[in-house]
Amino acid sequence: MLAIRALLIIVAVAAACTPRRPPDGSFASRDILQGVQLEDARATNAYEVVERLRPRWMRPRGTTQLPPQDGGLQFRENQVQVYLDDQRLGGIETLRGVEIAAVKYIQHYSEAQASARWGFNHAGGAIYVSTRPLER
Repeated sequence: MLAIRALLIIVAVAAACTPRRPPDGSFASRDILQGVQLEDARATNAYEVVERLRPRWMRPRGTTQLPPQDGGLQFRENQVQVYLDDQRLGGIETLRGVEIAAVKYIQHYSEAQASARWGFNHAGGAIYVSTRPLER
């Protein structure tokens, strides 16, 4: 009887941890916005989508201590960097210039993930925007 209870608990935990598949066939993820999610946001640019659906992606993470100038310590917020098809655009405001109709998916990268992919200076993480190929 104890073995059956343990098996039921394992099955319940596994079912709860299995990602749900949205209607467009993609897996739901906290770090990716795509397909139906982008359409349902009713936004005109990537900034609006991220602001509505994943605002935590836009928040600077921590501060970096800069070398002392004029006798005092200085600190700088670690800004989130934005990439469009592997081209660095700049800060999160650059997302305003990316039309949502051209976006295939938007993905968030943590500091470690962004640094591994693009090198150092990603203490605030990164937002990567992949666009659809141009139709001819």
